[in-house]
Amino acid sequence: MVRKRTIIAIIITIFVISLTNKAWLKFKPVYVDFDINSKGKCNIEVQLDKKDNDKFKKTKISNKTLNLDEAKHAKFTIKKIKFPKRLRIIIFIYDELNPIIIKNIQLNNNVKIDNPDKFKVEGADVSTTDKGLILIPKDNVIVLTYPYTLNIKAENDFQFSLFIILIVLTFLLSYKLTNYMAEFNTLYEKSKIDIVFVSIFFVFLFIPMSNIDIKSQISEQENRTLAKLYPLILEDVNINYKFPKEFENWFNDRFYLRNFFIDVHDSKFRINKNWRTKDVIKGKDNWFFLAWEESISSYTNQNLFTQEELKELAVYLNNVDNFCRRNNKHFYFIIAPDKARIYPEYYPEDIKPLNAELSLSNQITDYLNKNTKVNVIYLKDTLIAHKGKDIIYFKQDTHWNELGAYFGYLKIMEVIKKDYKKINIYIPPNYISKNNAGDLYNMTPKNLIKKDNTLYKVPYTNNDYMCKYNYKLINCYNKNSDINMIIYRDSFASALLPYFTESFKNSKYILNYEIDINAISKEDDIVILEVCERSLPKFKKFLKGKYNAV
Repeated sequence: MVRKRTIIAIIITIFVISLTNKAWLKFKPVYVDFDINSKGKCNIEVQLDKKDNDKFKKTKISNKTLNLDEAKHAKFTIKKIKFPKRLRIIIFIYDELNPIIIKNIQLNNNVKIDNPDKFKVEGADVSTTDKGLILIPKDNVIVLTYPYTLNIKAENDFQFSLFIILIVLTFLLSYKLTNYMAEFNTLYEKSKIDIVFVSIFFVFLFIPMSNIDIKSQISEQENRTLAKLYPLILEDVNINYKFPKEFENWFNDRFYLRNFFIDVHDSKFRINKNWRTKDVIKGKDNWFFLAWEESISSYTNQNLFTQEELKELAVYLNNVDNFCRRNNKHFYFIIAPDKARIYPEYYPEDIKPLNAELSLSNQITDYLNKNTKVNVIYLKDTLIAHKGKDIIYFKQDTHWNELGAYFGYLKIMEVIKKDYKKINIYIPPNYISKNNAGDLYNMTPKNLIKKDNTLYKVPYTNNDYMCKYNYKLINCYNKNSDINMIIYRDSFASALLPYFTESFKNSKYILNYEIDINAISKEDDIVILEVCERSLPKFKKFLKGKYNAV
């Protein structure tokens, strides 16, 4: 009998020791560092992937913002990766596109990448000299991918004392527990099945707290920020009465096996052809659409403008238009259609417009045409006319693609050319192809995603211009034109930038819907306000009370 209890205690001990391996066997971070020489500010992200392929789906990352006028060396700490296989470095440039030199790339100070010319580089022209890897940026995002297997593993820190203590305590407790169970069987005449059931039940109660993830701040699986844990006693020595609820939210985001149960829960979405999360709606043929209320209500033609709101918007736009006319300028108001408006055939059939003819865009366009002289350009009909030849919106992004933006550009320039006869309309000499993983792809839980491998047609641009990038302001200069433009815009206009910049001398791109007349200079010939269709209700908030309807 004693021998049987000993064997059971040993089995329990092995199980517990395996479950607590992160306590006594800790892997140290992997360090990636290199010398870097350039100017301006940038953000650098280093990714290490667990898989030996080019997909980079099982990554651990580290990033930091550097002022390259001061910093000449960058060191990154990547945690929770035992055996990294692939390396990727992404550089986000905030300021001017200055040349960047990278050399002496090392991992853990003992593995050196001595063939940097083997990196696959996107977003820059590259050359290799004795100075290192020289990058000439073509875009404000540069991606360097090392396509070979890394011969490295994270160092471990074996806590021998803790390991022995856990073994001894677990064995003694397990042995004592088997004795209690034997007495329970004898005294209360309970069957072995009852004993096993009770034991398993209590073990399961402790599993969620056996390995709580206390370090993670972001859930890659759900693509969201995890709840934070705030102390019971605050810094001002007051009691945090929200602590129980905050602790519950923190624990619910971090308990052991949470991701496994999410996978089980989300399996029903994979079975359903048209699943929906809080951010993404899956339509037909792997087309994704935005699930936010503003997007759905825009498509279904809800939340329309009242007559007072239309008047207020008309006053705002008319003020800008009158200012431009007084100062020998021209103003254009552009509405970029939502993706669902152009491709309703891929949208879920259970979501239908209440009134096919009455939308926010139609309301505004009709009202402005009847009551003002504002040049309003709603691009819906233009894009529908072109969608039969090629795909003009990304399947897994909320935005139009480069080709859709180009067709929008052509329509806009057609209107502008009535006022500026000599303006140049850019005609691409050829087209290239590329694929895209867009914002909807990034919003989708990774266990639901099926990557879009569609190749999209992209008009080639000469890039014979210079741009200075900032978050909310981009300034571009093209010596081949003599007309200046300023555009207040949202993210849809980012794809218009290469084509507009081919047509205008100085062009300014401002990420804002509220036009500051004082910021429009004497040299600006054209003023544009661009807004995507789903964002039209935002005007209700920022116009309210500022512009009286008359």
